[in-house]
Amino acid sequence: MFILDVAENGQIGFQDPASPVAEGIVNFHNYIFTYLTFIAVLVS
Repeated sequence: MFILDVAENGQIGFQDPASPVAEGIVNFHNYIFTYLTFIAVLVS
């Protein structure tokens, strides 16, 4: 029996994406968030 990234009690964070589309969405979010943080630091 294989257990491939199932949720655990007390888990902090989300599970890894199960499809390539979901993985692309997560990567896009991380990419945008990096620039958003950089811009927010410059503005403040």
